[in-house]
Amino acid sequence: MKKAKKRRVRPKSSRKSSASSQSNVPGGRSSEAATLPPRNAALDTLRGLAIVLMLVDHAAAYWFDVRIELTSVRLITRLSMPLFCLLLGYFLPTDRRFRAVRLLQILAAAVAVNLVYWPLNHQLEILASLLLAAVVGTAMGRTAPLMLASILFYRLDPVSRWFDYQPTLVFALVGQGAMLRRFGIGPAIASGLALLGITISGHWIRPTDTHRFVVWFSLPATILVDLGRRFPDFRVTGLDWLGRHPLSIYVAHFYVIAAIAWALGGN
Repeated sequence: MKKAKKRRVRPKSSRKSSASSQSNVPGGRSSEAATLPPRNAALDTLRGLAIVLMLVDHAAAYWFDVRIELTSVRLITRLSMPLFCLLLGYFLPTDRRFRAVRLLQILAAAVAVNLVYWPLNHQLEILASLLLAAVVGTAMGRTAPLMLASILFYRLDPVSRWFDYQPTLVFALVGQGAMLRRFGIGPAIASGLALLGITISGHWIRPTDTHRFVVWFSLPATILVDLGRRFPDFRVTGLDWLGRHPLSIYVAHFYVIAAIAWALGGN
């Protein structure tokens, strides 16, 4: 007597669970879910805030020749740079897989911006440093928080004169963002205090260097990003939209700033 063959039944939920895991990941790749945080409205809002501060800073610099001083509006706008860096570090992939499309987008934006920025300043704008930080941070994977140590080489940076914000400073702040994501707010506050102490000491960053103001705002930026990850649904209408399109707005604003500065100078 022949035995009846058992039919193998595939679980119906497999396709559904796969789809749901993809829905929270940019690009729909479920393999990235464990290595990239999901979209966060609060962090988009913070990125939008950084863009607005940057717009104010550049307008003050190029239209009104305002310098970076303790009594200047450009002191408050120093918060923009550490916010950009921390958010980049927070969203670094931990699996060491390069997201070629995103890196190419940053490269294209950096080239477009520096077509305007380099003739005016004879230095590479911060997007060039952020691109390097993204490549190095991705290659380091879970060890990206070690980028914090680059601040110790700030005064020895051989390429500093070619960059508006030299790589050693940008790497350190990107590492701070990676520290927050990997180890949480406690260790991130400790590393932020260490960065602040290194700056105040005056040994690694000279007291006359205006980049020290950027490090001053690294701890407030860390706290803001942590609040953003704790309350992901918080948003400010308008700022969150800006934060979802940072590169396009970043490139466009430079051409507007340069055109108006040229017009004002021509008069």
